Amino acid sequence: MMLVVGIIRRGAFTSMVAVELAVLTVLWVLYLAAGARTAEVKDELFPFGCNAFELNLFLYTVTLLVFAFIGQSRGNAVWTASVNEASFLAQPVGVPVYNPAAPAHVPVYAPQQYPMVQQQMGPAPGQGGMPQI
Repeated sequence: MMLVVGIIRRGAFTSMVAVELAVLTVLWVLYLAAGARTAEVKDELFPFGCNAFELNLFLYTVTLLVFAFIGQSRGNAVWTASVNEASFLAQPVGVPVYNPAAPAHVPVYAPQQYPMVQQQMGPAPGQGGMPQI
């Protein structure tokens, strides 16, 4: 039903990532409970073994949850977007991307020049080294 509504109508609430995660989690718990119940009588109901649908459903749910958290941490609105429209791994528009290979912008300042001051190494000119009496 969610797939049909998502194909027919864009922006439907059933196509949102948050709704899909909630429904998938409930379905996985129900499949897990049904699997636990049938484990007792599996030889009678499933003589050839059971399929891995529960495992695939769980892996898809966990993967979608991880990607939703990654997309949210990057500043993208993923919870209210559909899965095919959400940009989980993209950087948000207008945010600068860190590139370690790019040269860093270092401001260049003109060197400051100070006036030259002559330094004296002894007594001032015209004065002897001895005090006058």
